[in-house]
Amino acid sequence: VFKQCFQSTTLAETNYYLNGVTHGPVHIMIGGAWDEDSIFKRVKMDYLLKGPMKVLLFKVLWRMGYTRCPTVCADDAVSCNCAIPDKYINEIGPIGIAAASNLTMFLSAYVDFTNETEVLNMLRGVEDPGIVGDMLTSSAAYDPTFWPLHGSAERLMAYKRSLLSQEVAVVSDFDDTWGYPAATLRDVYLNGICDWSNVAGPDDLTLPTCTMGAHNCPGHNENDHIEFSNFLNRNETYTNREMWEFMHPWNDDLPYVYDTYDYNYCSENGYDFLDYSTSTPSFQSTFEPTAGIPPKVSI
Repeated sequence: VFKQCFQSTTLAETNYYLNGVTHGPVHIMIGGAWDEDSIFKRVKMDYLLKGPMKVLLFKVLWRMGYTRCPTVCADDAVSCNCAIPDKYINEIGPIGIAAASNLTMFLSAYVDFTNETEVLNMLRGVEDPGIVGDMLTSSAAYDPTFWPLHGSAERLMAYKRSLLSQEVAVVSDFDDTWGYPAATLRDVYLNGICDWSNVAGPDDLTLPTCTMGAHNCPGHNENDHIEFSNFLNRNETYTNREMWEFMHPWNDDLPYVYDTYDYNYCSENGYDFLDYSTSTPSFQSTFEPTAGIPPKVSI
């Protein structure tokens, strides 16, 4: 994955890798994706629902308000899990929830979406994320693994940008136009933005207003301002583009530098970043939904 990210020819494609597979699975697996054996055995979809896929599917349902999580759990509680309220199951229906949340696209190869019982069992399998630690949430920076994980991804891009500045021929084909590529079927994401301002509180089952097709949430666009500022003690602020430029390894104002760009441990295992002659799966084919996953089974 790091080699594929390094050899990306556009910033849009690079953003895809940096936002996801270069570090996202580590967040998920350390943050929590386990303790669901009974559900996996019941729905017979353990090959699909264990690991990163289950948590990402849950996140789509949670962001759209279809699954709700308790705000307080008693110490002696037998069960304290997120769940899709019966109100939604009865009024919208399992098939309606799956269609509205786009799970029909993500799981079309594995689930018969005309079978309401099968769809309901699938939803029950992903309505709760399992055990969740800080690394899975916005509190991820509390986990010590957060820092080397993100630094590794930044060091990779600093290495490539340094070579680009030196006009090294093998990496010279790079379009730094800001953006994100079109998603593939394997990309589990919320294809829109949800406004929760009309939801009064955790007990209010009013659904948020979701605008589907709005691909970039505020904060992801090139000229959106980020929350972090004043790195140079000049009260300066940064847009995404300005931060991208600030992080360039040749920027004299950058207050840190990586001690090495040596990736010999990758090349020794057959992943030489500067070797473009070896076969590396393309951006699209890497995420084909059927690659290495069993076919659809009945639940």
